Amino acid sequence: METTPTTKTPRAPFLPVFHYPEGYRGPNSPAEQLVRLVRIFGLDPGPALTLSQHLPKLPYGAEGWFVVPTDDALKRKFFRKAVSADEKFTHIRRLMLRKVAEHVVLNFWRDLFRLDPQNLRSCERTKRALERIAITQADSDFLIIPAQLGLRHYDRSPDQAREFFIGSAHAPEALARGDEFGLGIVEISSILLTHHERLYRDQDLGMDCTGEAFAPQGDGNYSYVNTFGFEDERVHIRTSPSNHVRRAFATPSGFII
Repeated sequence: METTPTTKTPRAPFLPVFHYPEGYRGPNSPAEQLVRLVRIFGLDPGPALTLSQHLPKLPYGAEGWFVVPTDDALKRKFFRKAVSADEKFTHIRRLMLRKVAEHVVLNFWRDLFRLDPQNLRSCERTKRALERIAITQADSDFLIIPAQLGLRHYDRSPDQAREFFIGSAHAPEALARGDEFGLGIVEISSILLTHHERLYRDQDLGMDCTGEAFAPQGDGNYSYVNTFGFEDERVHIRTSPSNHVRRAFATPSGFII
């Protein structure tokens, strides 16, 4: 698949070659998403269900509300043994990929042995954003996050999308938002678990895990991201350099509320 390195020259606008599939008509209601996630994970939907009835206006740039389980709730439910914080971080992401394999498509390809504390970490911006959202949605096993699933950052590399979040040459002041952040494996896996139709054809726009950084060799060179795509009749998660623009993939992002 063709890739091109990030450059500092202005982007030439063009119509996306890859889109959301016709069968995807936006997010299901938070209540519908909670029903499915509770069946899969057995977590408590109560506080999130209450919150879902009093959500504020969507922030500019968001396409809808998406429900994701919290790391803390998944830790309590599935990983009670005393392990390090880094180990829990990667265990949870392996769990999410296994759930996608079980509930989305049976031929889901994943390279689980490469997800370990030496080669995967959360980006600080995403980590802090999720912590802030969790404070406003305290005591909940789920977070309800306003998000968009890629088209907002079409024709941007993950690095360019990160620059856009904070304002740069790639982020016109009128469009950049100080409260935007990239999503990671947990958030995107949850979206696929509640919206199977978002990614099921070769021409569907894939999703970069821009909220996390990946070092394939475990050598501290976190210059890659994991990506969710559809190819050869299978959903797959693979890796790509974070400075490459790939027109079959784009960055989903969330917004702090």
